[in-house]
Amino acid sequence: MPDSPGLEQDRLRRVLDIRLPGPAFDAAATAMVQDGILRREGPRLKLPGHAVRLTVSDERLWVRIEQILECARFQPPRVRNFARMLGSREEEVGRLLRRLTQMGPLIEVPHDRVLPGTALSD
Repeated sequence: MPDSPGLEQDRLRRVLDIRLPGPAFDAAATAMVQDGILRREGPRLKLPGHAVRLTVSDERLWVRIEQILECARFQPPRVRNFARMLGSREEEVGRLLRRLTQMGPLIEVPHDRVLPGTALSD
């Protein structure tokens, strides 16, 4: 699942073929984290080498989005406006913006907008 930053521990327990009781699974997950088999990031577990990555086409779109954000600064467009400006589908732009908020370069703000992660420290 390249788009996923990992799974919450209980969700991971539920999607596995083997059904372990919660406490047994929690103990196994803790041991796997201690042994380096899994990595814990916040509430999520993932394999040590797993990271959300952009596709080549997403990278190209991200470069164009960055340029718009640089000009818009504290007045970022809504997702639908980004899509219009970029000549892309709104679903595609929204999916990429969600992924970028998970990865860290963007911060989601109300009303379907995003800011660069550095905007709050500038």
